[in-house]
Amino acid sequence: MTFHWPDYLELAKSLINTQLILPTSNEARQRAAISRAYYAAFCTTRNYLRQQLNNSQLFSDAKAHSDVRKALMKKNSKTAHRIARLLLAVHRERKCADYDDNYAAAKNILIVIQQVQLILNLLKQNP
Repeated sequence: MTFHWPDYLELAKSLINTQLILPTSNEARQRAAISRAYYAAFCTTRNYLRQQLNNSQLFSDAKAHSDVRKALMKKNSKTAHRIARLLLAVHRERKCADYDDNYAAAKNILIVIQQVQLILNLLKQNP
């Protein structure tokens, strides 16, 4: 069975709503939520492109993140270009959440969740 990548978005949402259950800090949950939300968008987009190009091995190396965005930008579609721009924005937030010691995750988490939800919705339009 293939993993359903949008489930990561649901996990991200639950991470920011489980303050009383998990004893970890709010910031740790918010950072993890940003990371999982990004991967919901990235992997769903990657798999969409793999299906469109009929090649399940595409986008599986270290350059996959940028290659997915480039492939979207090559399409003659404003929606695909919008997805690429949104993916870039969320990718930058994910990198900050994963690597920066001083990152305002609380300020950005809801924006990231909204952007990822938009990406998933736009993909349903078959850009």
